[in-house]
Amino acid sequence: MRTDLGVLRPGDEVAVYLRTPTRRRTDLVDGRTRQTNRLRDQLLAFFPALERVRA
Repeated sequence: MRTDLGVLRPGDEVAVYLRTPTRRRTDLVDGRTRQTNRLRDQLLAFFPALERVRA
């Protein structure tokens, strides 16, 4: 465990500053997950045997 990091509280200026990039990253990750799931669904629609091959 690192001991050189301070504690962040919800009202701290740094916590407020970091909230926006963190939300943006979460949105990007969620979008990528949706995109991957859509691609997987489309592939399975054309090649249903892929589901059986998956380990």
